[in-house]
Order: sequence, then structure tokens, then C-alpha cells
Amino acid sequence: MASTSQIREWWADWECNPARFVKTPFPGEGKTWSLSVADDSVPVWEAVAQVMETTPYLFRETAGGTYNCREIAGSDSMSIHAYALALDLNPGKNPNGSPLRHNYPDEFVTRMEGIRANGKQAIQWGGRWKTPDAMHWQLNVAPADCRSVTWDKGEDDMDGPNGEPNWEEVSEWAQPAWSEAFAADLLTDDSHPRASLEVEELMVYLKRAKVI
Repeated sequence: MASTSQIREWWADWECNPARFVKTPFPGEGKTWSLSVADDSVPVWEAVAQVMETTPYLFRETAGGTYNCREIAGSDSMSIHAYALALDLNPGKNPNGSPLRHNYPDEFVTRMEGIRANGKQAIQWGGRWKTPDAMHWQLNVAPADCRSVTWDKGEDDMDGPNGEPNWEEVSEWAQPAWSEAFAADLLTDDSHPRASLEVEELMVYLKRAKVI
């Protein structure tokens, strides 16, 4: 994981600089939350919002948010919130401090930590810290990394960034067949391991294409 000091260095131009922030929608219970984030980080937060919506795990508390121009308590260093690079999510259910307590589904944590920017883990969870901060999710990459973001989009869209299957969702034993099918241009936008396509059908397609 990138250190907080490294993140501050990467994003120094955004510190308490609302001119570099844009509003981005996040799904809430009964409404959409429009929150300020660093402009170059938008693709990562759009992925976060999509994970929230499709898990689902929604905003429910007004205390949560992104931008706050403040120092870390007891420190001369600025909070990552001062750069609009962090999200506090439902703090009443996901408090700061030991022992770790939260109400996130396991799938939500896995998918959030699975977001990639330029191949790197894009978001780090405060729940992994020595002193847990379960509400806190912060950017883990530099501005240039945010130009290429991939993530598990949920059961409705499980394609990878170039149209190939999302390999994390393919059983290891089935990956060779899926790889052959992709190479033979047999997969469509609706083709993924949780769809109705059966392995037997895939084998027939491969046979007809003379791949196997």
C-alpha cells in the first residue's frame, strides 16, 4: 500500500483546492449523494459508486463524506480528506478504533479492494490499518494511474477491460476453455461464467470454430 505521505506528495496540487474538485454521484438509500472528489481521481470513484450500487451497500448517514480541509488530530499533517481523496462511509456502523467493527458484506470489501488503477490496487481500506478506521476508504495511486481503471462490475457485467472474461470470476478449471473461446471471438457482452452459457455449449462452439 502507498503511504499517506506518498499520497500527499502525488496529489499536492489538490490540497484544500476546491478548484480541482468535481461533484461525483454516490448511491444512497432513497437518494443520490453528490460529493466532491479530486478531478483526476474521478474514474476510481465512479468504480467505487458502481460497486456500492451493485453489491449493494449504500450511503445511509449524513456524517459520511469526502472533502474536509483539516489536519489529522494531534498532527501537523493534512488529512487525505483535504485532497478530496477519501470517503467516510456510514461511520455510525463502521467506527474508528479497535476492535475493528463494521457492517460491510464480505463481497463489498473484496470488490472495493479489487478495483485497479493502472494495474495497482486503487483503494485502501482503513479497516486494514493497525488502528482500524472502518469507515475510511482512500485513494492508493497517483493521478496518472487513474486514467486506466478496471473492476468487477457485478453479475450484470463481468467483462474485463478489453472484453475478455474477468478471470477472477472464472473457475480455474474453466479458464482454458474461456481463453480459447475469447481467442476465437466466440464471447459476447453477455458471456460470462454466471450466465446461462453451459460448459457443454461452450465446448460445441469451440468445436465448430475448430479451436478444439
